[in-house]
Amino acid sequence: MPEATFSQASSQLVARSKAGDREAFAKLYDEYFAVIYRFVFLKLRHKETSEDIAQNVFLKALSAIGTFEERGLPFSSWLYKIARNLCLDYFKKKSDVVVAEPEIFFPNIADEKMTAEESFDLQERVGRLLRAIDSLSDEQKEIVIMRFVQELSYEEISKILDKSEESLRAQNYRAMKKLKIILKEHGETGLG
Repeated sequence: MPEATFSQASSQLVARSKAGDREAFAKLYDEYFAVIYRFVFLKLRHKETSEDIAQNVFLKALSAIGTFEERGLPFSSWLYKIARNLCLDYFKKKSDVVVAEPEIFFPNIADEKMTAEESFDLQERVGRLLRAIDSLSDEQKEIVIMRFVQELSYEEISKILDKSEESLRAQNYRAMKKLKIILKEHGETGLG
């Protein structure tokens, strides 16, 4: 659920959380957990580890909520930055990351109106796309996930990654070009 601007409701919840209102923070957790979990999972591809790290994002956010400053960006940008740092810490500590199969992340990908064959075909295409994304550099992968899965703006991504929007656009262009080549080699034409 991307936010175009820092919403009034989120702003009020953050203010109440900063004042020690745990119920307000619980509402922020409910609002943002799914997108943070998805972001972490797409980086790690391991369900249990992703759940643990996503939980830790909110523990860190709760302990540091007093330092959060509204700067015109969504609250989720701050959470993404925490999540990114926790993922980087995890990769530094762990070298034998187990990569889950795409079916674990997309267990119910089939639309009820799809035939079994169409559902299987879609799962296969998703799997090829995920493998193609895995071939990108870590930074390109992060940008693609943030931009197209999490639907963040370049402005938000620049704040999270501490990079200029121009640099991000250039990296995204190179990543899309590489993805198109890889997918074309595998008979996919999904990227425009």
